[in-house]
Amino acid sequence: MQRKAQGFSLVEILISVLIISVAVMATVKLQKHLFLKSSQAEARLVALELAQAKMEDFKDFLTPADFEAIASGHESPQHYGIYTYEVKWEVEELKLLDGTTNPKKIDISVAWQGINQTAHEVQLSGFLSPLSQFSSDNIFRDLTGN
Repeated sequence: MQRKAQGFSLVEILISVLIISVAVMATVKLQKHLFLKSSQAEARLVALELAQAKMEDFKDFLTPADFEAIASGHESPQHYGIYTYEVKWEVEELKLLDGTTNPKKIDISVAWQGINQTAHEVQLSGFLSPLSQFSSDNIFRDLTGN
C-alpha cells in the first residue's frame, strides 16, 4: 500500500513555529541593541555640538577686556530629545616665559544621564590667546621690520 501525503504533521508544525520564534526573538533583540546604540551615538553627537558651540562662544571676544572676562562657569541644564545636558567649563590662565602673552586653557565638559541612568560625559579642551598678539599686521611688521 502506498501512503498518500496529506499535509504537515503536528511535529513538523511545532518545529517550524520554534524556528520562526527563535528568529523573531533574535531580530527583536538586535533591533533593541541597534536602537540603544543609535540613541547613544546621537546623544554623544549633541553633547559634542554643545561643547563646540561653547568653545566658539569663547572665541567671539572683541577686546582685551572681553578676553580677560573669560572665566570658569556653567550653563543651566539644556533639554534635547530625551536627554538633559549639563555644560560646565574650567578656564586656566597660562603664563608664558616671555610674559607678554597670556593664553587661556579651556576645558569644557558636557554630561548627561543615559538610558538606565548611566552617566555619560564628553570633554573638549582648547586654548585661546588675545587677538592683538596674533594679528596679521604685527606678524607682517615682525617679519619685514617695518
